[in-house]
Amino acid sequence: MRGLQEIRTDIADIDERILNLYKERMQLTEELVEYRLAAGKKIFDFTPVEAFDFKNARVVFQGVEGAYSQQALQEFFGADTQSYHVETWRDAMEAIAGDEADYLAKLSEVITLRKEGIPTVLSPEITENEEADQ
Repeated sequence: MRGLQEIRTDIADIDERILNLYKERMQLTEELVEYRLAAGKKIFDFTPVEAFDFKNARVVFQGVEGAYSQQALQEFFGADTQSYHVETWRDAMEAIAGDEADYLAKLSEVITLRKEGIPTVLSPEITENEEADQ
């Protein structure tokens, strides 16, 4: 069995690597923003929520009936929205991947994970149009 100090040292090493990767990602994000600004492109290219048709949305949430995530989805999509719960986040992600659900509700926010390439985080990632520019 490894000693406590050895385990703590390994954890500290991993934390340092994570921090360095995060710093590297932030630098790349800055470069991407500079590229977009110089090219006269939008920094963020999100589809406005008003453009979505939620009429027949199938929404999955992790947790039990009555969970905060269920309340959030009902506020966002409406009380009559077709929704169901799963035990784990993995189950929720598999429901999206398996086309059993269109959206995933998470606590007080609703994350869209449709396969239309809609960004799910506030990060200026490369779009398909920019890939064509390369």
